[in-house]
Amino acid sequence: METFTCPATLSDGVLVLSPRGEIDIAALPALDAARTEIDARATAVCLDLSGVPFMDTAALHFLGPVQDHCASLGVPLRVSGLRSQHLRLFRLTGFRLLAACSTAESRRMGSISGRRAPASRKCGRSRAETGADQVRLGRLGCYGA
Repeated sequence: METFTCPATLSDGVLVLSPRGEIDIAALPALDAARTEIDARATAVCLDLSGVPFMDTAALHFLGPVQDHCASLGVPLRVSGLRSQHLRLFRLTGFRLLAACSTAESRRMGSISGRRAPASRKCGRSRAETGADQVRLGRLGCYGA
């Protein structure tokens, strides 16, 4: 079994969290440690889920507090690397991910929901720019907030 890791790197104010491995209850300590890296030094947080082949509801115990923490700091959160299994988990649980998605994901998920999703740009832009194209991952995909 592969060991779960969640490296956090800060570059030019952008904190990138890159979990690697399956997210289940055993991964929560590493995820909680990574969440503590989100602080006032960050001007944006990017969560790259491309290295997560599977996640169960334990991931929601991480994602919810990350969203809340970023919102309390006024720091935009961007999620990329979403897989169909991740989206299915969100649909089944009714979880709403409030985060900017990558352009390709935003368009793909917009087509799933039948709504046109706005294109988002790279993470790391100013807080003023972020509000205009924030997207919401709802029951059927990303759509304009």
